[in-house]
Amino acid sequence: MRHTLFVVLGENTEPLVLGIREYVDNAKMGVGAYFRILQYTESDSQIGLFKECRGTAIDDLNEIDKDGRTALLCDFFEKCHRLQVTADNPGDSPVKALHICFILPTHESRSLGQLKEFLDAIAYVSANVHIKFHVDLFLFASDMAFLFESSAEDVLAKKKVEFRKTSGKVIREIVGLKKKNDDLSIILMQNSNAKGASLNLTHRSLSKIMGEYALLAICNYDTLFTSIMVPEDRPIYALGLAVLEFREDKAAKEILRQACLEILDRENVAQKEVDVNKIVTNVVKKVLPPHLRMFSQIFEKLVVPLLEKKMNQEQIMAAVTPEINEKLNSLKTKCLSFFDDNTYSLPEKEAALSKLLGNDDPIFVGNVFDRHPPVFEDCFDDAVEFYMNADSKLSKDEDFAEYAVLPTAEGVDVTSFGDLREMIKDSEETIRQESSHIRKKTRELDETNSLLAKGSDGEVDDGSYEVNLDRDSGMTRSELISQDIEEKKQNIEAFRELRKSADSLRERIIQALGDGRARDKICLGMQKKLKKDKECFEAEKAEKEKERREVLDEIERKRRFVIKRFVLSWLIYIMAMAIACVVNGSADPLTSKFAIVTYVMAGISVLSFSFILHKIKREWETTDEDYRSAINRLAKKIDSISREKEVVKLKGHIAGIFIDQRNMLSTELEKKCFDIRDMVNRLKNWRSTLLSQVMSDGGVGQFISLVLKSGLECFFNKQKDFVTGGLFLHKILRDGVFAEDSGFAKLLDVLRLDLSKKLKSRFDEFSVFQFLEKGKDYDYLSHRDVDVKRELCRMDELSEVFLIKRDLANSDALDYAKKILFISKPQDENGEYCRECFLEKPNVENYQFPHKATLVRFEALSENEIAMMGDENV
Repeated sequence: MRHTLFVVLGENTEPLVLGIREYVDNAKMGVGAYFRILQYTESDSQIGLFKECRGTAIDDLNEIDKDGRTALLCDFFEKCHRLQVTADNPGDSPVKALHICFILPTHESRSLGQLKEFLDAIAYVSANVHIKFHVDLFLFASDMAFLFESSAEDVLAKKKVEFRKTSGKVIREIVGLKKKNDDLSIILMQNSNAKGASLNLTHRSLSKIMGEYALLAICNYDTLFTSIMVPEDRPIYALGLAVLEFREDKAAKEILRQACLEILDRENVAQKEVDVNKIVTNVVKKVLPPHLRMFSQIFEKLVVPLLEKKMNQEQIMAAVTPEINEKLNSLKTKCLSFFDDNTYSLPEKEAALSKLLGNDDPIFVGNVFDRHPPVFEDCFDDAVEFYMNADSKLSKDEDFAEYAVLPTAEGVDVTSFGDLREMIKDSEETIRQESSHIRKKTRELDETNSLLAKGSDGEVDDGSYEVNLDRDSGMTRSELISQDIEEKKQNIEAFRELRKSADSLRERIIQALGDGRARDKICLGMQKKLKKDKECFEAEKAEKEKERREVLDEIERKRRFVIKRFVLSWLIYIMAMAIACVVNGSADPLTSKFAIVTYVMAGISVLSFSFILHKIKREWETTDEDYRSAINRLAKKIDSISREKEVVKLKGHIAGIFIDQRNMLSTELEKKCFDIRDMVNRLKNWRSTLLSQVMSDGGVGQFISLVLKSGLECFFNKQKDFVTGGLFLHKILRDGVFAEDSGFAKLLDVLRLDLSKKLKSRFDEFSVFQFLEKGKDYDYLSHRDVDVKRELCRMDELSEVFLIKRDLANSDALDYAKKILFISKPQDENGEYCRECFLEKPNVENYQFPHKATLVRFEALSENEIAMMGDENV
C-alpha cells in the first residue's frame, strides 16, 4: 500500500476533511496506517496553518509564519515524509515516495498562490534532501462552489459568472504548472457526469467519493496512473467511479435496530399500566415478610443467649455483627431478586421496587385488597419503636420530660408506634387510590380533548356546580366526584370545590406531620404533662402524720420500742428488772438496810450493766445482720440495674445500627428506583425512535448498497435467538444502572458491542466476488432479492466520469481511457462473469476490500474536450 497525504486547501473545508477521514477509517483492513489528511487555511496576516481537524491542541502545531515561509514549508513536507515513510513501514512505492494529493476548489484564486508555494517547497526538498514525492492535484470546478461558500443562495447565484471565470483561469494556470513538472497529475471534477446529468453532490456524497479515491490511491496507485502513456496535450484526468458494496456498519445498524426492538418488546417496555394488586401479591408479600422485625429476631435469637452467658458488650457485638450484615445484605438482595424473573415486564419490575419502598407510581392501576401491605420500612419498625417508646416514656414523666428529643403532635392520640404506622399507611393508600383514579380520569379527559380537537364543536361550560357525595357508598372521594360528573351527562363540565378538612383523626395526623411524609423521623402523639388528679397520683400525707413519723424516729433513737400502733396514740412497753438480795450476819437494822440497799444498788448496777450490755450486743448483732442483708440486697439490685443498663445500651446500639442501615439502604434503593424509572421512560422514547428509523434500500449517489431490508429481516427472524440470546435489559439495569444522558449512551454501547461481536463472524464471511461471480447466497443476502446483472449495469451508468465532455469529431479520447473493476478475488480468477455484464468490458484488478466492488473510469482529456474550458465566459 502507498503512503498517502491529502491536503485540502481553502476555507469551509473542514466537513470534507472529517468525512474523508471517517470513510477511510471505516474501511479498516489496515489502511489507516498509510493515510493522513490535513486542512490548510491562512489568516489575513498570511499565517498558514495545517490542521488535522480532530478538535485537539495538536492541530495548531503545524503553523507556517510569513517570515521564513519557504523554509518552514520545506521543513513541513520533509517531516511529513519522514513520519509516514519509515524503514519498518515503507509502503509499496519502489522509490519510497510519499503520495501527496492537494484538493482545492477553483472558484477562488487565493488557493492557487498557496499551491504554487507548496509545489516549489516539495520540488526543493525532493532535489536537495533526496526524498521522493508523487503529487496529484484534485480540482473542484466552479459548480461545486456552493459546498464551500457560506453565503446565501441568492448571493451565490449572482457570483456564478465570476466563479466560472476564476475557475477557468485557475485551471489554466495549473495546467501551465504541469508543463514544468511532468510527474504532476491533475484531476478535474464537476457536479455532473460526462453526459451532463447532475451528481447532486452534498458534503456526505463528496466525502464518500473522495474517500473511495483515497482508498484506490493507497491500494492501487500504480494501476490508476501508470498503466497507460498520456501525451502532453492531454494534461487533465477525468475520474468516474461507482461502488457496489455490502456495508457491514449499515447492516449491523439495522440488525441492531431490530434486535433492540425485540429486546424492548420482550420485556414489554411499552407497557402503560401495572396492576398494583398483582405486584403486592406476587412480589411484596413474598419478599418482605421473612425480613420483618429483623432487630427483634437478631436480639432474641443471638444476643439474649450471649447475655445469659455473661459475655460483655464487645464480645457480643463481635459475635452478632456478621449476622446483622448478612441479614441486611439478604434484604437488599431480596429487594432486587425479582429482576431476574422473566415473567415480569421491565415496567412491572420498576413498579414492584416502587411498591416495596412504599411509593406510588404513575403506572399503577386498581386497588390493593390488603390496605396495609408490608413495605421496606416495616423491616426496621421494631428498631425505630425501641427509641420511640423510650422517648414517649420520657415525655410522660415530669421529672424527665426535658430529656425527650422528639416533638409531640398536638391533638393526635395514639397508643403505640405501630398504631401510628398503620394510620399513616391507611392514609397513604387512600391517597394512592385517589391519585390513581385521578390519573385514569385525566387520561380519559386527554382522549376526549383529542377527539374534540379533531373536529367536534362541543360546548364547554367552565362554570362551577355543587357535587352531592354519598359518603356511605364505600367509594373514595375522587371516585364519588367522577361518578357525580358522569351522571350529569353533559358534553364537558368543569367543576371546582374547595375541600374542607374533616375533623377526623386522619386529618389531624396529616396536619401534624405537615405536607408530605417524614421518612426519617415519625412523631408520636404525646403530652409533656399529665393532669394531677386522684386517679394519677396518691394524696399527700397529712402534716400530723409527718409529725408522728418524727416522734417515732425520736423514740427509736432512745431505744424505745413501739409494739403496736393505734389510731389515736402510741403504746410503748419498757422492760423492768427484778433483783433478789440476801444479807448475812447481824447488824442493826439500819446497817443491814444500808448494806442491802448498797448491795442491791450495786447488784442492780452490775446486773443492769450486764443486761444492758447483753441487750446492746444482741441489738448490734441483729442490726448488723439486717444491715448486711440490706447491703447484699442493694448490691444485687445494683448489679441487676447495671446489667439492665448494659442490656439497654446494647439494645440501643444494635437498634441504632439497624436504623442507620435502614437509611442507607432506603436511600440506595430509592436512587436505584429513580434511575430505573428514568431509564424505562428513556427506553420507551427510544423504542418510538427505533420504530420511526426504518432503513431504506438503495445507496447514496455513486454507491449502490447490497444491504436490503428484506434480507436482513429474514436473517434476523431466523437468527433471533442467536442475536439477542442472553441480552436482558433488567440484568444490565440491575448490575449497574446507567443514569443521565451519558449513562443511556453507555447502555446503547453495551448492546451495540455485544451485538457487533455476534455479527462479526457472520459478516466477515461475506465476499462480493463470491456473490457476483459464483452466485453464493448468504443468510442476509440472496439472489432472490438482487438482480446481479441489473446492479452491474447500474454501476456502468453511474461510473461515467464526473466531467462534462464535448462531442468532438475524430476524437481519440477512448485510446486514453481506462475502465477497471476493482474487486477482491482469488489470483487464479479473472472475473469473467462480471466483465460480461458491462457494455465495455473492464479490466479486473484485485482489491483489498472483500465487501465492495469499485468500477473506475479514468480518462485523459485535452482542454478542448472539456466543455467548461471552451465556455466563452471562462
